[in-house]
Amino acid sequence: MVLMAFTRLQLKRRSKKKKFRFFFLFFFLILLFLFFYFFSRLDSLKVKNIFIEGNTTISKKELNSFLKNNINKNFLFFFSKNNIFFLSEKQLAQAVANAFPEIYHARLKIKQRDIYLDVEERKAHSLWCKDADYSNIYNELCYFADQRGYIYARAPYFSDGVFQKIYLPADSIMIGKKVMDENDFQNFFHFIDALKKKTGMQIAKIFMNEPYDIKIFMTSFLGKTFKSPYPWFLFKKGDSYDLLLKEMDILLKQDLFIKNFREKGDELKFIDFRIPHQLRFKFYLTDEQKNSA
Repeated sequence: MVLMAFTRLQLKRRSKKKKFRFFFLFFFLILLFLFFYFFSRLDSLKVKNIFIEGNTTISKKELNSFLKNNINKNFLFFFSKNNIFFLSEKQLAQAVANAFPEIYHARLKIKQRDIYLDVEERKAHSLWCKDADYSNIYNELCYFADQRGYIYARAPYFSDGVFQKIYLPADSIMIGKKVMDENDFQNFFHFIDALKKKTGMQIAKIFMNEPYDIKIFMTSFLGKTFKSPYPWFLFKKGDSYDLLLKEMDILLKQDLFIKNFREKGDELKFIDFRIPHQLRFKFYLTDEQKNSA
């Protein structure tokens, strides 16, 4: 009997200890919650000023408003993010870059109670347009791409020659996406630059909307200036740019092409390099040839 009474007493003590621990832990968690709740909302730890540098096309007002909206939110439902101890420089900078495709890189520092944001905006390299039947040329849907091929903003209408215009199928251009792999993008434009240097070619538009072909409409070539409809230079997607440049060298030394170009260069219709080792070209008939025919 004594042993049973002692065992019951032990069980009661253990139960009281468990209850005490439970209430102590509960009370401690409540105190901890209240501490962080009020700590997160201390005015002395809130962001006081936001300083922004490097922006050109995006207004400081937009960036300032975005940052304020971001830091004035709660995390874990109850705790304020607007506290210099809770804010992450890296996460805030990434949030800014994600929200504004025009921004290539964002650097953010928090010093005392101030935020310093320095942004590097993307630079317009070329225009990429949706190939479609437009009722008016001013309705063209074109977008800026930076030097890495990243589409970042809708572009207003530009006449030919201000930016290089490349046309793609309408569903293949989206803001926030690349038009092609960065290396492919840079190699393509290196080729275009080399082509211009070699031939004096000036380009009105480039079409990549065909499954296998790239068509370049030329406004000038070998010193000749053309009127619309412009002649075009045609080659296959995936062809070696080095080989294309070598074939252009061969064409420029070909007697038949040089003779025709000297006599009726204004009537050039196309140059076609799609078939390997076959340099095809065609000239329109001159008025004299049409009359004699």
